[in-house]
Amino acid sequence: MDIESLHDLETRGFVVVRGFLTSDEVQLLRDDHALLTLDDNLNFNSKTPSSDVITRITPRFDDVLRQVNEQTTVRADVYVPDTSVYFAVGTKAGVKFPWHQDHESFYIVQNHFDYVNFYMPIIKPDPAKSNVSLIPFDVLKREAPRAHDFLVRNGAGHFHPVAGRWLATNDERGGMRVINADLEQLACTPELAVGDLLLMRGDIIHRTQDTDTDRVALSWRAAGGSTVIRRSRLAAGGVRKAQMMRRHTTPYQKMFNAFDRANKDEMPLTELLEMYRNAPAAEPPARRSFSRQLFDEKRRAHTFGSYVASIPMAASLRGLHFAQQCSRRYGLARQRAAAGRRSG
Repeated sequence: MDIESLHDLETRGFVVVRGFLTSDEVQLLRDDHALLTLDDNLNFNSKTPSSDVITRITPRFDDVLRQVNEQTTVRADVYVPDTSVYFAVGTKAGVKFPWHQDHESFYIVQNHFDYVNFYMPIIKPDPAKSNVSLIPFDVLKREAPRAHDFLVRNGAGHFHPVAGRWLATNDERGGMRVINADLEQLACTPELAVGDLLLMRGDIIHRTQDTDTDRVALSWRAAGGSTVIRRSRLAAGGVRKAQMMRRHTTPYQKMFNAFDRANKDEMPLTELLEMYRNAPAAEPPARRSFSRQLFDEKRRAHTFGSYVASIPMAASLRGLHFAQQCSRRYGLARQRAAAGRRSG
C-alpha cells in the first residue's frame, strides 16, 4: 500500500491511512485482545499484544516503515514491544488521557523524532466518537513558535490550563513554556473507522477525544535502531519521571540490567533490544527495592541534585491540579443547584 502524504509526518506530525488493516487482521487482533489480561502497569491500563499475533502482520508495518525511511527524514527501523500496547476507552478498564506527549516511550527510547506510533482501532462503533485529538506541528509553529521549539523532538510533556492559556512542562528534562493560545482551538481530530491507521510521530501532542463509546485500538511502535541509549539519561529526571518509573518497574529494570551485562553506559537501541532477547526471564522488581536502585543510579549519574530541585515544581503542579479539580466540582455543583431551583 503506497502512502502519498508521508511528508505530513514531518510537517504536521501525523498521517491517516484509510482501510490499512484487512477484516481478517482486525479479527485476529480482536481475538488476541479478548484473551489477554491487563499489564502490570500502574500508570495506565493496557494490554501487551501477543508476539505470535504481531508477527503475522509485521510485514504490513515493514512496508510502511520502508516508505517512511525513503520519503522522510524520520528513521524508524526497529520495533519496541515495551512501548506497544492495546488501549481501550469507554470500559471499566479504559483510559482517558488529557493533552500530553508520551512519557514512557520517551524515557525508554530517548528519541521521539525517529519514532512512529501505528495507532489502529480494532473495535470502534462510531467513527465520529472516541478518536485521538492532535495538535499539528505546523499549526503550533504558526500560533506558538516558542512552545513549538520547546516541544518538537521532545516527549514526557504535560499541559495545564491556566487563566485562558496553557502551561507546557517537561517531566524528564524539566523546564516549562507558556502557550499563549488555546490548545482546543489548535486541535484537529481525524475520524477513524475500524482498520484505519493513524501514523503519529512520537513527539506529537495528543489526547483522548472522549470516552463515549467502547473503543479498543492497537498502538504498535517503531524507533530508530541507531539511537544511542544512555544509562545516565535513563537515571536522570525529576519527581514525576521517578514516580512513573516506580509504577512500571519492568522495562526500566531490564534496561539497567542490560547496561550491567554489557558493562557499558551507552549503546545503540538495536544492541539494547538484542540484550533483552538473550536475557533470562525475571520477575518484576518490587517498587521499594527499585526506588533504592533508582536513587543509586541518580547518584552514580550525578543527577540526584536535579531530582531534588524538581520537588518544588512538582508540588506546585499538584496544587494547581487540585485547585482546578475543586473549581470544576464547585462549578458542576452550582449548575446542578441552579437546575434544581429551575425545576422546582
